[in-house]
Amino acid sequence: MTRLKLGFGNRTVLEQIAICRRVAGGIGKLAAEQRQVLASHPVAESVEEAAQAHTEVEAMKTALKAALVRRQAKVRAMREHTTAAAIRIADDAKGDPAAMLSAGLDVAKEKRPIGQPAAPLQCRVVTTDLEGRVRLRWKRPVRRCAFSIEATTDPAARSGWKHAATCIRQSCVVGGLESGVKYWFRVAASNAHGQGPWSQPVSARVK
Repeated sequence: MTRLKLGFGNRTVLEQIAICRRVAGGIGKLAAEQRQVLASHPVAESVEEAAQAHTEVEAMKTALKAALVRRQAKVRAMREHTTAAAIRIADDAKGDPAAMLSAGLDVAKEKRPIGQPAAPLQCRVVTTDLEGRVRLRWKRPVRRCAFSIEATTDPAARSGWKHAATCIRQSCVVGGLESGVKYWFRVAASNAHGQGPWSQPVSARVK
């Protein structure tokens, strides 16, 4: 028995309407008795309704595109007029912040030098499935900086610190550790102004 195939999948609305219109045309060629049996499935009527709805949507899409173009032009003109007026207001105010603020203008804040970065925050250590390795994560104190990681086995975490790794991301895998030993770790950020303070030590027993 031959299987039915209409082919609606991955077709545009117009293509689906064309398929249904073709079927409606075929139904119109059937004998009156057969058409009577199909009276509960008004294909031709639904095709015309769908085509009308599609036409309405396309008209709205065209109108929307035109409205978006008009909005873009209006917004551009708004920015240009506002910028010109703001420049005139700022000139008349002679740089007086109070006068500029009262006129609805924002006053640019002076950039402060970044200086040395602060200590990384929320430092934490997670054991891994690999022996002799742990992963450290922390929160970056400034946007552009590098990080140094140190480790110690001193129970008081006060001495014995040794360099363990260097990275530029907010996480790092530290390897070469002794399995079964508890380590303390700390992280410091560095930039062009130098190295900042160390983070609070965090500890974990290495697998």
